[in-house]
Amino acid sequence: MLNFVVGEYHEKYPDVSLSVLGSTDGVDQVLKGDADFGITMSPPPDDRLIAVPLYQDELVVVTAANQPEAQRSRIALEELRHMRMVMLTKDHECRIRADESLSGAWVQLGAAH
Repeated sequence: MLNFVVGEYHEKYPDVSLSVLGSTDGVDQVLKGDADFGITMSPPPDDRLIAVPLYQDELVVVTAANQPEAQRSRIALEELRHMRMVMLTKDHECRIRADESLSGAWVQLGAAH
């Protein structure tokens, strides 16, 4: 994802120099002034920061073609509760977002692996 964003930015603003810093906590670097902006999936609740949507993404269920769910165009969130699944670790930003989204539907993910 980052390669796409950086490439698109460079095409639009070829005269701007851009450095990509590796960090597990880019928000702190922005707050300290070490970086002008950071890209994250979960904006922190901090009044000193403004979160601007970069793009919209969707979560999808991936299943084998021979499974009954493969013939459907949508799966209700509550149906996930009864499916065995492989999921990212609980501290991964994608997993955190999925858990937040699914909690509104009273669904708690329990990974099989």
